[in-house]
Amino acid sequence: MLEQGLRAIFRRHVSDADEEPFQAIFRNASAGIFIMDLSGKFLETNGAFREMLGYAVAELVDLSIAGITLDQDAAMIQETYRSIIEGTAESARCESRLLTNTNAHFWADASFTAILRKDGSCGAVLGVILDVNERKRAEQEIVEKEEMYRSVFEKSGAPSMIIDEDMSIAMSNEELEKLVGYPKKDIEGKMKWTAFFSGDDVERMKKYHIERRKDGGRAPSEYECTLENRSREKRDVFVKVAMLPDKKRSVVSLMDVTGLRMALKALGENESKISSIIEASDGFIYTSTKDYKIGFMNQGLVDRVGRDATGECCHEALFNLDAPCSFCDIEDVFKGETIRGEIQDARIQNGIMLLAHRFSALVAAW
Repeated sequence: MLEQGLRAIFRRHVSDADEEPFQAIFRNASAGIFIMDLSGKFLETNGAFREMLGYAVAELVDLSIAGITLDQDAAMIQETYRSIIEGTAESARCESRLLTNTNAHFWADASFTAILRKDGSCGAVLGVILDVNERKRAEQEIVEKEEMYRSVFEKSGAPSMIIDEDMSIAMSNEELEKLVGYPKKDIEGKMKWTAFFSGDDVERMKKYHIERRKDGGRAPSEYECTLENRSREKRDVFVKVAMLPDKKRSVVSLMDVTGLRMALKALGENESKISSIIEASDGFIYTSTKDYKIGFMNQGLVDRVGRDATGECCHEALFNLDAPCSFCDIEDVFKGETIRGEIQDARIQNGIMLLAHRFSALVAAW
């Protein structure tokens, strides 16, 4: 009866010569195809449609498209096919979740087309269903991964930004806001990274930007430059850049090394002062590792010993002993103690045994 009804519908609109090819497509298509009446009940379904849902032909007789749609999507799919019935659209499409006979559901891409009577009114609706469950699952995984990566990006301790091919900033995190002094709403999609740098740095970094987007292009992934924030304060930054898989965008992480630069400069100045004090001292000064190796000797001690004994054991080079000195307190020094005392030089100069004050303190625990 269903097949007879189907043939009756199509005889109104297509010639007998055209009907048979359609029937062959209807029966053998891998897509789910069905015809439903104006109330949404199924008049005819093909094998692919029944296989998708797990129903037999007889089981679908009393079912409608709304009856096999997940409750959350039923209103949407009804609205879609009603637009066909009411004549507001000749065809319509939507994605919804359909229920199988085991009450499981899958995502389907549903297309609806009006089957018109000779008077132009809608006599039935032709539907085509494609199983897009795997695509929807993949899309969901992408969304979840993007959310995870965005969370990692946002909470990263380093100021970071994602740069588009045209040098505009597509994404920035909270730490970048703090570093440059601009809110995210003024940065993303509105500013280019060049706004944070100036002079020779910009021209150099522009070349890197272009070069790393070329096939086989060479550009450093790490370098240093000077950043200028909203308050025109200059900061020394270490830059690390990596290209994203699309080969058009790059992710940039910045590290503010201004404090480190200042510390190193101060350390260098202090070392220079300390070196001058040590060399000007009348005393003998040296450093030793925990295994008794000499790391440094001042010039006075070099002259006293007659050579630079750096790298040699202190008890051998300074006191002509085969084993550590009996008065050695290196273990106490490496515990952080400061030791004072007197020692005798085992080497006699002009028949005189030298007596010296000694002072030992920890310089660095290596």
